[in-house]
Amino acid sequence: MKRYLVLIFATVLFANVHTVQIEPYEIGTIKAAVGGLVLKSDIEKEGMLNEGEKIIQIDDRLDRKNLDLAKKRLQTLERLIALTKEDLQNAKAVMRIKKANYDRIKDLASKSITEKDRRHTDYLLAKGSYLAVSQKLQNLLLQKLEILSTIDSLQDTIEKKRIAPKGYIYTIYVKKGEYVAPGTPLVDVARVDRAKVVLYLTSEERKDIHKKEIYLDGKPIKARWIKILKITDKSYPTQYRAELEVDVPKIFGKFVKVEIK
Repeated sequence: MKRYLVLIFATVLFANVHTVQIEPYEIGTIKAAVGGLVLKSDIEKEGMLNEGEKIIQIDDRLDRKNLDLAKKRLQTLERLIALTKEDLQNAKAVMRIKKANYDRIKDLASKSITEKDRRHTDYLLAKGSYLAVSQKLQNLLLQKLEILSTIDSLQDTIEKKRIAPKGYIYTIYVKKGEYVAPGTPLVDVARVDRAKVVLYLTSEERKDIHKKEIYLDGKPIKARWIKILKITDKSYPTQYRAELEVDVPKIFGKFVKVEIK
């Protein structure tokens, strides 16, 4: 009986001590946004910190050719738009002149109906010419918007085919010469400038958690709760998953004891 009492006492005494592993703040998987042939894959970069250097390149040669072609089309279109705007101003000036000529004689009894009709016809023809040039300009402007959209799309595709993450390169999944489809995992990148531990709290521990002190390996620390779930964990139905940010260690994966008082 005494032995059982000692065991129960020990369980209560250490109920708030959690042996946990210090992990990177987050590990994310970069997946292929577009498909293509892998032209470059620096497998040797696994286990190294990357500062935005390209480590994977998916074939973008056709995209670049199409981008150059679209930019040249845009330049040609810009010149055509400028000329059409000039034509529009000239057509507008002619239309105003023809209208003024017609307005000047339309109510004069001294002018014949034939003359009035001729001036009116001249005005209507000038107005039609102005409207035609105006419509041409609108069509050109719409073409410009379409080309700009194509350029943006191609630039986005090219950027997505260049994989240059910042962080610790945890795993590279693809090799040069392989073909990847959209959604294919390319690389796992860990954020190692911050660290965390994952705890599973009882309802008693979770109560007034922000008022309690935290000890790491017996020493008090100032740590920030990243998240504390309000619903019990599926794997541990009586406990609540929580993430606690801690100081970055020299080596990740170290096991430490976290105590909540």
